[in-house]
Parts: sequence; structure tokens; C-alpha cells
Amino acid sequence: MADSGLQELIQLVYPGSNTAEHILSGRAYAKAIRFHLLASAAITKFVLKDVVFSKQEYKDMENFIRTAKEMKRFHGHTKDSHCIQGEDGGEVENFG
Repeated sequence: MADSGLQELIQLVYPGSNTAEHILSGRAYAKAIRFHLLASAAITKFVLKDVVFSKQEYKDMENFIRTAKEMKRFHGHTKDSHCIQGEDGGEVENFG
């Protein structure tokens, strides 16, 4: 992995520090997860930039997301769980 460019890519997110080395060695788990999510989102956006979804495909995706949220609520996630709050103080995301 020495010449894969992964360290340079990580340094685009975390510039000017040893964080890339810590991520690659497994000592910065939370930052590694954040980097993975950002890199995955960027790759997905690049791959799907020219894809045109039909109205039915959009509807199917919305139904899938709604079902996933309902299943999450059904499996014991309540307002007493840890949650992230929006700027207005309202609940944005709920974690168990």
C-alpha cells in the first residue's frame, strides 16, 4: 500500500498532521471512519453523476429509506437514546 496514494488522499481531508499515519496504523479509528464515509460519498457521487433515475426509481429509493427509518424506530430507538440535535434543538438522528 506504500504507493497506492491512500495516504495522500487522507491528507487531503486531514492536512498537515500525522493523522494519515495514525489512520493507516489503526490508532485513529473515529477519524478513519469519517474519512471512509467522505471518500465513499465522493466516489459514489463521481460514479453516479451521469446516471438518470426514473420517477419510479426515485420513489423506490424513498420507500427504502422510509422503511429503514421505520425499522430503526421499531427496534427500540427512543427519544431517551443518544441523539444528534439540529440547530433548532429538534431531533435529527436517533441512536440507541
